[in-house]
Amino acid sequence: MRVTQFSVINPYKQNLEEVQNRRFKNQIKMSTGKEIIGLGDAPEKIPDVKKISALIQQNEDYLRILDDQIGQFQQTENYLQAISDKMEKIRQLAIDGTQVGNMGNLSVLGNYIKGIITDIIRDANADYNGSFLFAGTKTKSQSFDPNLPNSNDMPFELIEGESTAQNRSGLSVIFKGNQEARILNKDQKTSEKVNTTADEIFGENGTEVFSALIDLYNLVMFNEDGTTRGPNDVLRVDEVEKLNKIQEKIASFSYKINQITSRNGGRANRFQILRDQIYEENNRLKEFLSQKNDADIAKTALELSKDEYALQYSLQVGGRILQNSLFDFLK
Repeated sequence: MRVTQFSVINPYKQNLEEVQNRRFKNQIKMSTGKEIIGLGDAPEKIPDVKKISALIQQNEDYLRILDDQIGQFQQTENYLQAISDKMEKIRQLAIDGTQVGNMGNLSVLGNYIKGIITDIIRDANADYNGSFLFAGTKTKSQSFDPNLPNSNDMPFELIEGESTAQNRSGLSVIFKGNQEARILNKDQKTSEKVNTTADEIFGENGTEVFSALIDLYNLVMFNEDGTTRGPNDVLRVDEVEKLNKIQEKIASFSYKINQITSRNGGRANRFQILRDQIYEENNRLKEFLSQKNDADIAKTALELSKDEYALQYSLQVGGRILQNSLFDFLK
């Protein structure tokens, strides 16, 4: 009697578990949209799915890097343009200082020039997402040499020292960064320098142009004996010649910065093209992965519906089998 009973129940239990497992698997397919749920599902496709998924993730990482770098290029271009514009403004002020109508306002021009120098230094200290743009690989203030004067935690700082015959104002600019290149891996095979160093923009040691700007300020602001120019003070002929040389030097730096800005724009364009290529490649990979891994929703829904009916029917059959007692068998 027991043998007969379990010979019916055991196959029933196995069939019920099979229906439940199939139903559960189809429910997961419907919720995730994926055809491959476990290692036993289409084992021949799993290596391709894993490889394609890894490529897609790798491309996503490169896209994030490229997007960030393109944003940095844009920020760099904005500040380079601002620095160039300010240098042109100082150059024009220097030229104006030689005009007869401005000869009595040299100290006013001098203060104006000093203000613009301060603005240029502020632009030179620009950062992108917390990393200094023009400080080489020293993108954080913590990396600056502790032996250098550092009162503002910025790469460039205007220092006011003692007045000398060569530098009546005592002003100077120090640079705390370095001139090293930052290299970025654009993709699996290529890399490129992505930063603009201080010596490229401002000349030797990253401060040459500031020396010229301070020389111009000193020339306009102070007399030869070191006194501040008054309303009646004018530039001598030799001072005008010196001023012209300084403004030519500033013009040369301004032109150089415009060239660097164009180069920076070329880099940004290359990165944008590469980004678009990787984006398109990822779309194709995702489409191929979809063909390998995505479930046929219509087919899965039909299978799930069949499993629901099979489960309900199995439960009804089980109810009839298990409700029999010992007395039913004795009959």
